[in-house]
Amino acid sequence: MRWKGSYTVEAAFVIPIVLGVVFVLLYALFWVHDQCVLQANIQNGLIQYSDTGEELPTNEEWKRTLQQNLWMGNVTETAISHKRTVWRGQAKLESVWQNDLTAIFFADSQNSVYCLEWDEQQPSDIVRFRRKGESDDRD
Repeated sequence: MRWKGSYTVEAAFVIPIVLGVVFVLLYALFWVHDQCVLQANIQNGLIQYSDTGEELPTNEEWKRTLQQNLWMGNVTETAISHKRTVWRGQAKLESVWQNDLTAIFFADSQNSVYCLEWDEQQPSDIVRFRRKGESDDRD
């Protein structure tokens, strides 16, 4: 039997496919990680600014704050605003992954836009006033 070389030929086909699938999964996990971190950074920033009453940051400061702990994405556009009691933060996340294998499954670049709002007036902060003669039956 002359099958000794067949394992080498099979491995030459199987190993690149397995490694390609692993790389695509890693890419997808990195992308999901960056999306979650960016959303959390926006929310934490809005809560911080609404609680402390600090001045609104410039776009560059806001971009640096949002860029923290991202693995492969870049924050390209940012905006933060405050109107009455609502804080609004917005960011655009872009990731360019120059890999021919991931281009089969994904585009050359991935883009996401996040817009979150934080209301300064939380329901727990609102005081309910009773009318004269009205009792509180919640106790």
